[in-house]
Amino acid sequence: MIAIFVEGDSDVGFIDGLCRRLGIKCRVYNLGGNRPDKAVRKARAVAERSQLVVFLKDTHNLTDDFLSGFERKVYSDLEDLRREGNKIRVLRVIKSVESWILAGLCEQNPEGIDEPVTRLRSKLKGRIVKTEHFYRRLARKIDVEHAADRSESFREFLKVLRVLQSSS
Repeated sequence: MIAIFVEGDSDVGFIDGLCRRLGIKCRVYNLGGNRPDKAVRKARAVAERSQLVVFLKDTHNLTDDFLSGFERKVYSDLEDLRREGNKIRVLRVIKSVESWILAGLCEQNPEGIDEPVTRLRSKLKGRIVKTEHFYRRLARKIDVEHAADRSESFREFLKVLRVLQSSS
């Protein structure tokens, strides 16, 4: 089983919906913030049930120093799990999951948009509701191949999922 940690409830809905659509068995968890110690603690709690752990970190409004520090802390503190055979990955989502949704809705440069939530709201004519249920529905509607073509971080996420799933 793959454990995927994301930053909010709407992200849980999107990633869960996407993985179900792709036939990837996983559990998606809300990290509830950006604290690496909390991320490590939550990963340890599911490590026995999930040999594959992925953290998705939005880059929107976070510095490269913070993101690098988060990655170092997670990899360092979970080194014992890695030695025991768990696979741990921290992936940066360029901007936010909304950028991935925009990519799947055929936006040309989704990772270059400063405010992806605002752009998504505009594209959906104000119908965006940041809830788990609404984002799960969006995951069923996006063009996954187009999203992979338009978003480097989405393409990397799909690649990691497929590699992790094939090795489990």
